[in-house]
Amino acid sequence: MAKYDDNPWIRLEELAQGTGRIAEGLSGGVDSHGRMQLRQPVANVLETADGFVIEVELPGVRQEDVTVELTGNKLAVIGEVHLEKDVDGGVFHIMERSNGPFGRRFVLPQGLDGDHVNAVFAHGLLTLTVPKKIKDMKKTIRIEISE
Repeated sequence: MAKYDDNPWIRLEELAQGTGRIAEGLSGGVDSHGRMQLRQPVANVLETADGFVIEVELPGVRQEDVTVELTGNKLAVIGEVHLEKDVDGGVFHIMERSNGPFGRRFVLPQGLDGDHVNAVFAHGLLTLTVPKKIKDMKKTIRIEISE
């Protein structure tokens, strides 16, 4: 079982995101300057010896509606949830499932191997694996020789 480590960089990002969430009411909308705010899906960030595993909950999202971008040490997950129900002539009495644009940004530490990020999307869960660059040269690594 993984432990919960109180990493300062994660706490600072959560604090910044939390401030924005209070302003946007947790569901998107408009901030105090009239700018559109994106809904931020919930996520887990796990650091292992080899890298980081980031799980982002995206229920009701199609894979083709999600984009993942890594710029330096900033990882962004953006996309849109489309309302799939035909509402022609209908009236919603309750509409709690969110739809529309969403986005989530993660500021990761330096020293990651951006060329080998792996993304898997299954059952509404996006799992991103971001490996660390090998720093410990005392570790034995077998290198394949090609002809």
